[in-house]
Amino acid sequence: MGMPNLKRININSEQELEVWLAKNSNHEESVMVVTHTNASHRKFVSREQIGEVLTTHSWKAGPRYSIGSDLLGHVTTKSV
Repeated sequence: MGMPNLKRININSEQELEVWLAKNSNHEESVMVVTHTNASHRKFVSREQIGEVLTTHSWKAGPRYSIGSDLLGHVTTKSV
């Protein structure tokens, strides 16, 4: 199974994800939240951090996919 073709949301912090979710509260389609993979990268956002923010806004995290050598895509879906 390949990577799904979803709208990509590039984030560099929890705050950027919070802002996107707040502005798109009526968005019903799944999206791919893209982050850096390396924990030592200054713009790294962990899977746990993403999950906490998504839960707060009634979204849930799904599968993750490698995008190149230093990016990770997190499929996210609005909770029903």
